[in-house]
Amino acid sequence: MGLKIIPDNNGGIYTGALLTEKTISRSEVEDFENKTGEKLDIALKFMDFKWGLDFPLSEAKIMTDRGGALFIKLESGSDYSLDDILAGKADKLLENFAKGAKDFGKEVFVSFDHEMNAYWYPWGQKPEKFIEAYRYVHDKIGSYGADNITWVWNPYVDFPMEPYYPGDEYVDWVALNGYNWEGGKSWEDIFGSDLTVLEKYRKSIMIGETASGTDDPSLITQLVDYVAGDKRIKAYVYFDINKEKPWAIDKPGEIEAYYEAMKKHHSLFLRSIQAINCDDKKISGKKSGSVQPSAESAILPSVEISGDLPISRIYGGKFDFNSGNLVRTADGFKFNADHAKDAGCGILCDNADINRRNTLEFKIKGEMTRHADYAKLVFYVYSDEDSDNKATIISDIEGLSTEFTTIRVDLEGKINKVKKIQFMLISDNGSCEVEIKDIIFK
Repeated sequence: MGLKIIPDNNGGIYTGALLTEKTISRSEVEDFENKTGEKLDIALKFMDFKWGLDFPLSEAKIMTDRGGALFIKLESGSDYSLDDILAGKADKLLENFAKGAKDFGKEVFVSFDHEMNAYWYPWGQKPEKFIEAYRYVHDKIGSYGADNITWVWNPYVDFPMEPYYPGDEYVDWVALNGYNWEGGKSWEDIFGSDLTVLEKYRKSIMIGETASGTDDPSLITQLVDYVAGDKRIKAYVYFDINKEKPWAIDKPGEIEAYYEAMKKHHSLFLRSIQAINCDDKKISGKKSGSVQPSAESAILPSVEISGDLPISRIYGGKFDFNSGNLVRTADGFKFNADHAKDAGCGILCDNADINRRNTLEFKIKGEMTRHADYAKLVFYVYSDEDSDNKATIISDIEGLSTEFTTIRVDLEGKINKVKKIQFMLISDNGSCEVEIKDIIFK
């Protein structure tokens, strides 16, 4: 079975988005994270067979480097019918994709011909033929050793789904797409009854695509509240581009609504993507061919990370205060403050178990300016037992320069679980421009 993505062990929810219909860039991921205030766990990408099915290595790597995963939706499109696929006419494309996925070697979500139960795609509403083609694609890709794929079966709301289910051994997660087109329905009206249907498959459930088709901020708030409140949902993907409707969260009121809703449910959106090698570990209570049964019937083992522990594996979000500004970049963070008093920022670590690692290491460079009496840069490491006003480890950062310097901190065996790492420009009137990268617990 190989490497499979599993839900968050602590009952959290993976957040996802479609950011572009072109090549996903780091800056687009960072822009979405800065807009929403939370990390992006899943980036959605559509791939039509006519494009050649070159595995999107750079995009997959962008996500796994950040502790996330790419979700690739393979589409047979108008150039390849289901009969063509079964006749082997797309075999070279599938081989190309499979070998690329295998070479990548890390976890990735993949679906085939989503919304197959609806009528608007060429492959739609052909249940027997779809099942044959889905199984064929699954097995053909698997025959080339691409065992790092988490397979997603992805129907649409409001149409019968059961006739299209390809079988437990072919499905790791089930996903449900649904949109609030005109804004006249509740999210429970859109998803509730069909989620109940999906429950019977005893698979992990995600909302595979969703969005609000109106510029009503309250619908954005209600969506996040709904996802956070329905314990069946383990992940969701927001369709954040404008297409048939103004789906994107791009108006000031919508952005604020999404940010505040995510902040309200912050504890649910802390974890990075978790995966398990099913060849090495057994999942308690799983059915044959099932990666993740329902929460009621299984307890997932904790995934222990050996060796060094980079911040990307435990990143739970970021924050700033007192006119400080923290931005996540491709390889770290930038912290800026301008004529500020005690500006600060921090990185949340989800009370992660650092597993007896006793050294924190990071690289830092930048400039600091004192405009009045004093200014110094200080960092703090908080354990899960610390209040927000008292940190276990406090240390000045000395010798700040325009070249990266490695800082190593002895944690003195005082921290078992880390709550957050915080940086602060202690000043009555100070400015700074600082870059921080390669934050690792050793």
